[in-house]
Amino acid sequence: MFKTEEAARSRLAELRKKGVRTARVDPRETSVQKVYFSVREVPDALVSRLNDLRQNFAGSELKTVRRRKNAAASVRGFS
Repeated sequence: MFKTEEAARSRLAELRKKGVRTARVDPRETSVQKVYFSVREVPDALVSRLNDLRQNFAGSELKTVRRRKNAAASVRGFS
């Protein structure tokens, strides 16, 4: 796995020079489309760190979500 397609293509070129003919560059496939994390009472330092980490994951989002007052009661009803 390579961080960029350019890096993968560069390695592929090196392999071609060594006679490798079956190697190829393909997008990484993943079966997980989305993963959600919910964190309560997040300190400012953690928000900052999560924003830094988010930069490494294309298509990721970091959102602040306000909870409804009765949300906890409705969740308990399903347990």
